[in-house]
Amino acid sequence: MLALLTGASALAGPAPATRATAQPPATAARPMPAEAEPPKPLAVLQLSGARQSALSGTALRLHLLDVEDSRCPQDPLVSCPWAGFVKVRAIVHRADGAVAGLGWGAPPYVSDAFGYRFELRSIYPGPRAFVNPRLEEYTVEVAVFPATRPRSPAGRRTDASAGPPAKGGNQNAGG
Repeated sequence: MLALLTGASALAGPAPATRATAQPPATAARPMPAEAEPPKPLAVLQLSGARQSALSGTALRLHLLDVEDSRCPQDPLVSCPWAGFVKVRAIVHRADGAVAGLGWGAPPYVSDAFGYRFELRSIYPGPRAFVNPRLEEYTVEVAVFPATRPRSPAGRRTDASAGPPAKGGNQNAGG
């Protein structure tokens, strides 16, 4: 069989000449710029409807007000036509009696008050089928930075739909 294939190629005659094409000159590879390490938060607070959290070294206290959670449940038997959203509202109390509202509902999940930037990191528990947790059952993780920290490329404040994934849960949960 090999002889037949070899003979067939010999019968076909010499291979047609191929035209040489110019190759672009080799260029030196540019090193990729090193990505800056993200800044470390001043604190990471766990908010729950059952208690207030104090920001250490300041006179600020945070209190969780409301969680509106319509994200798709983390249940293999549930199929959702859309991912849903989560909205979280909290309040910041200052020692002098001043109060500011915080709200997270859309990426980048950032809200500013009293010279600080509050970033929503996670919400636990994740959504479950046919279960509506009470406010006291939610734990919301919030990272606190100085407000001078640059905004994300989107540069938006948080006001509308979508939400971060539940802690340790469905990565598609936020929309």
